[in-house]
Amino acid sequence: MRVLFFGTGDFAFPFVKSLFATQDLIGVVTQPDRQSGRGMKKVYSALKQWVLENGLQLYQPESIKDDLFRETMQSLAPDLIIVASYGKLLPPWLLSLPRFGCINVHASLLPGLRGAAPIQRALLNGCKKTGVAIMLMDSGMDTGDIILQEEVCISEDMTAGELSEVLIAKGLDLLTQVLGALELSLQERIAQNHSLATSAPMIKKADEEIHWDKSGQEIHNQIRALNPQPGAFTYYNDRLIKIWKSIMPNSEIEQATRNNRMPGTILNPSHPQGILILCGSDAIVVQELQPMGKNKMNARQFVQGYRIKEGSVFGRSQN
Repeated sequence: MRVLFFGTGDFAFPFVKSLFATQDLIGVVTQPDRQSGRGMKKVYSALKQWVLENGLQLYQPESIKDDLFRETMQSLAPDLIIVASYGKLLPPWLLSLPRFGCINVHASLLPGLRGAAPIQRALLNGCKKTGVAIMLMDSGMDTGDIILQEEVCISEDMTAGELSEVLIAKGLDLLTQVLGALELSLQERIAQNHSLATSAPMIKKADEEIHWDKSGQEIHNQIRALNPQPGAFTYYNDRLIKIWKSIMPNSEIEQATRNNRMPGTILNPSHPQGILILCGSDAIVVQELQPMGKNKMNARQFVQGYRIKEGSVFGRSQN
């Protein structure tokens, strides 16, 4: 079976390698190289580098609506298109091109968390479970019929990176099952209940800044949702600080400790588990930080290096 793959980024990479080993992979379509770093140079993704090293045909159209790209795809005559984290809706002509259609590996339990950032949004929302869906694509955003899906549990301190690894493993297993009996799997697909749909929009800059008047649990969810990228940030003495790791404290904060203190106040810089910080309704323990222009450091290194005292405050300057 002639398979064409569409995908971009770390989530897509393992699926390319799996299809290369098990299918007649006739090409990989990924988004164009983006500028990155201080010099704003175009950088090859790990996926692109691997594809080129293994002699696969690579396509990076600026627009998938381009006539030349359409002619190229039609000349390939794929039997099936598989999509994982490509980042663009496929036009109708492309959806109808393969005889088996286009199937998508989506990192949520559909119809929940449709959209570009289902992993991060599951954590931001404090979900206790999510999953992977293999879906027959239609013209909507993750609205097609479900071929197969399975849930996974989310632990209290799991980061987006850790959850992604779990979902990739599950997705590879489910995709193998579907491809092993493709025609039967397509026949047994079920329509989504659109009335239960929720969205998972792309992460914006506004999602990254920590607002200390939120609850500790909300802030903890934000920190782990944005790890390994782009990172949740705050300020200390007007210097941007990214916070990469946190936990919820084991005990409640006494009301006497809270009196006349604003959210973001450091209650205990020598807490045995990290830096104890007051939040809107409780507290959080921060364990790993990264001042702008510096390497990541643990809480003790940060406290010692920046001479953090009890009563110091994280957040934007109030002056």
